[in-house]
Amino acid sequence: MSRYTIYLIEQCNCRCVYCYQTSYERAYTWEEIKVQLDVIIQDGKQDKIIEFIGGEPLLTFDMLVKAYNYLENNLNKITVLRYYISTNLTILNKNILDFFRENDNIFISISLDGNREMNKLRLWRNGKENYFTVVRNIKKLIKNNLNDRLMVHMVCHKENVDNLHKGVKFLNRLGVKAIDIGIVENTMSIDKNFCNSFINEHEKISLDKKKGKLTSVIITLDYEPISLGSFSKKDSTYLIYYLRNYVYKNHINIEQEA
Repeated sequence: MSRYTIYLIEQCNCRCVYCYQTSYERAYTWEEIKVQLDVIIQDGKQDKIIEFIGGEPLLTFDMLVKAYNYLENNLNKITVLRYYISTNLTILNKNILDFFRENDNIFISISLDGNREMNKLRLWRNGKENYFTVVRNIKKLIKNNLNDRLMVHMVCHKENVDNLHKGVKFLNRLGVKAIDIGIVENTMSIDKNFCNSFINEHEKISLDKKKGKLTSVIITLDYEPISLGSFSKKDSTYLIYYLRNYVYKNHINIEQEA
């Protein structure tokens, strides 16, 4: 199985403080997007997972639909297991909702860092918080029976890691069935205090899962992290992998304790 990322647009309607993007100007042309799609098709019938990203891909919804249909019309050449759309979900109109509902091989990965306190660094372009809009739109997806195909991606950083357990409980109460907990890279520093808090908060989450208080799948805990191969211990990627591996193995031990 192989995974491909399709870049649709650089433009974004948000300016999250820790965002890795440095340019927000471009919207890719169909010709540029088609080049990416043709690479996938030419790769043959190996099972594939396709991820559409931006910027904010729903800003160019017509192009997203065109790209999806182009791949679907070539299923005699390739096998696509599922499509992911990585979105801040600040945009959700009837056309987008209908598209999600009508295509059950589309999964929505939503950026939300937890409860309101945890989400303070996710902002509109004007610097105001986007929390309420995103939560409202998640509720719309759940109301339309799409909660089996949505996942919330949380980003942990030094400003919110101490509230991680509370944030996960909030998303669980909201009805989110799958939560992926990530760690900020490059744009914000990670220190020893962050690492200790990340581990301690995951222990609280593990205990709640063991007691049946959390029903959401927590990707960090329920799936072993994929090794990234050889990298320097001075590399932030090593630290992130180490932390994810540690909390996963610790969770297994907590789950197995009598």
